[in-house]
Amino acid sequence: MQLNVGMLLAAAEEHAGGPGHRVPDLLGMPEAEFIERLRAGDEAAYTKMYTTFQPRLVAIATAYVDRSIAEDLTQDVLGYVWEHREEWSIERGVGVYLYATVRNRALKYLRHDRVIARLEHVLDVAEAPPGMGGANENADARLEREDVRAAVDAALARISDGARTAFLLRWMHELSYAEIA
Repeated sequence: MQLNVGMLLAAAEEHAGGPGHRVPDLLGMPEAEFIERLRAGDEAAYTKMYTTFQPRLVAIATAYVDRSIAEDLTQDVLGYVWEHREEWSIERGVGVYLYATVRNRALKYLRHDRVIARLEHVLDVAEAPPGMGGANENADARLEREDVRAAVDAALARISDGARTAFLLRWMHELSYAEIA
């Protein structure tokens, strides 16, 4: 059975008398009426929702990200609601929607941040600027490197298996002599 985050949040909030349960009290009107007023472009309804939920949403987001980022994410979510109010679809209630959306945006931000950190690490190791390919190796250097590689391979083919293994462990895998022994 697949878990639905919205259903879990709604059930938990209703059981605990949480935000989803108290929305009519928070907004000063039944939730259905609030949604209709918001969809009709009622700025007073939006302002009431913003002032009611903004500090709570920031508090939820700060469980995942820094406060300044939490404020930005919250602003984005509340701005999205206003911009898309006419087609805004709410299945579990205003509070549940807002809390789940802010939480999901914070988690998405963290995932994106990890991707950026990994990319920066790879670029640091490669010592290449982002979005820039490495310089093409000059043809003479490439041919010289290939000649050296061919000579090393030929020499390795002539020595015993034990000596070849020791050489590869030391020079290719950078193990110490004690580790090889």
